[in-house]
Amino acid sequence: MKKHWARGVLLGVSMALLLAGGVALGASLGVAVDQVCFQCWAGVQTATAPDEYLLELTISGLDTQYEKCYSLDTPAGWLMVPFCYGLALEPTHTEMLWAPCEQPTKTALAESGGEVELANNISDYYGEWTFTAWQEDINSAVVAGPVSTTVLFAEDCAAAMFVPEPGSMLLLGSGLAGLAGYAGLRWRTRREP
Repeated sequence: MKKHWARGVLLGVSMALLLAGGVALGASLGVAVDQVCFQCWAGVQTATAPDEYLLELTISGLDTQYEKCYSLDTPAGWLMVPFCYGLALEPTHTEMLWAPCEQPTKTALAESGGEVELANNISDYYGEWTFTAWQEDINSAVVAGPVSTTVLFAEDCAAAMFVPEPGSMLLLGSGLAGLAGYAGLRWRTRREP
């Protein structure tokens, strides 16, 4: 019996990691971006930017009885200060953003299909942008979230080295690796005389 204590510990840790990863992935509210890096667009500001310059932010799992809230933080400061508005009309809400390379005089984001207008030098905004979403009830109490995701705003995405590694996937991977190790220990023990 003493001989197999490592198997028990490995199984327990693996199951805990799998459970933690599953809970993280199964959270009802989620936020995602469609690309890990995007650049400013040097085209005409009144035109719609091509897809590769568009950043699609999606909040999923919204409860329609609560307000949707979000913020967008950049190295140069908030582009969207934390705020809430209106009930979530659909379980999924999407924002389309693009950043012009020239510097306009204001910062703005339309509720649906807006553009990010950068007030300072464009290079001030290079770096990780963090988009955070949550939901609040009528008393401003948080009922879901907050959940966050990051994206890199870079001068040249092809040259940028940015590898996202979500914690929940890391937990699940660790749990699966532990289970594989546990199975290997069992298989090796059965083969011993």
